[in-house]
Amino acid sequence: MRTALLGLVQAGWSDEQAARAVESSPGLSWRVGTEQRRGWGWLLARARDARRWADDHPAALRHPDLLGELAGARQLVAGWVPEPELAQRLREQGQLPQLGKLRAVGVALLELAQQLGRVEHLSVGLRELGERAGVHRDTAGKALRVWRGAGLVVQVEPSRWQDGVQLAATYRLDLSALTSGLTDGPADELLVTPDAAATVAHDAWRHGGLGHGAWQVWQVLRDDQLTRVDELAAALGSSARTVERYLTRLEPHRLVTRVGDGWRRCTVDAAEQLLAEAARHEGTQGRGELQRERHAAERVERAEQQQRYRAWLRQQHQLREREHYLPENLPEPPEGDELSLPELVGALREHAAEQAHERAPAYGWADPDELPLRELVGQLAAFGDELRRQLEPTQRAVQAWADGAARSVAAVARWADEHADELAAARGELEGAP
Repeated sequence: MRTALLGLVQAGWSDEQAARAVESSPGLSWRVGTEQRRGWGWLLARARDARRWADDHPAALRHPDLLGELAGARQLVAGWVPEPELAQRLREQGQLPQLGKLRAVGVALLELAQQLGRVEHLSVGLRELGERAGVHRDTAGKALRVWRGAGLVVQVEPSRWQDGVQLAATYRLDLSALTSGLTDGPADELLVTPDAAATVAHDAWRHGGLGHGAWQVWQVLRDDQLTRVDELAAALGSSARTVERYLTRLEPHRLVTRVGDGWRRCTVDAAEQLLAEAARHEGTQGRGELQRERHAAERVERAEQQQRYRAWLRQQHQLREREHYLPENLPEPPEGDELSLPELVGALREHAAEQAHERAPAYGWADPDELPLRELVGQLAAFGDELRRQLEPTQRAVQAWADGAARSVAAVARWADEHADELAAARGELEGAP
């Protein structure tokens, strides 16, 4: 079971999806149940243990060639810009994110590939991608469209619902597409270390804090040698003024240090504490945890909406099944003031005989005299509803006459109360007359 959970987690499944798959598996479901005194909480805890182990032991470590390719791709992403035609089209549509956030999403995709140890079958949703890159879900969607337009990301299978669980879309990475959008400059002289790039999701780099523009400048700096501003600008495809502004933003937090006409960043080990202090100072501490909680609530809401939708579909199916037993055209009621039960049953059986050749019930019948009780009861109820509908005008007329008569009696009573003295005097005169 642990191997199955580890494989599902490494394949990109969430903890809940992996635990649900094991719970519903015929070969593994016996490991969870009242007999073993294990429930859903225990199974979910084992899935989380598998995820922690997978995070501590990336699958890419067993593929040194892939590690080299991802290291080169990480370097290319640092200096990649969208082609002018693609950038103009997306800018007109309002779908072009900031360059720092675009590169952050690209790095997040590479980090996911390194964690899974492959560039094929990467299953990730926009919420998870936003959490990995430290950006909003909508921004992650915009950046993903850019990378798909550039050819780096190829969608293999769209998002879908399966057994009441929403599965994320599946992608593959084409690392060769990164060479088409490189900027001119000494980008190959700068080495983006994996540890520096992995800090992309830190709260300090989020919107309202230092920003992903400062992150992309910080990650391409070296901690063992100096880099000039013009070299950074050429490597990042930005202006020297923009790079200088980001460096000025990082310097008060001791994340970068100016030495003469060059800059160098702090070590990754020291950056952990410095970034935490910067997040507290900038007011973005805890943004990542709040985002994960919000996304978890949205996933629960989406699952509940899907359950309500499936319940509505079942209800509509049941309604169609019940309509199958009701006649399409109700028979005319027998003439006469009183309807007897034999006449009613006879009319219904004649109508059933007429409809038998046009529509046969699912259970099949040929002789109307052998109608099942449920069919006959359904037809009787439908005929009673039709008869009630035809008698409604007469009932309304009788009710209106009764209401008018009641109003007339009430009017006479009020007149009698108002002229009670006159009526008493007239009654006395009548009684005293000879």
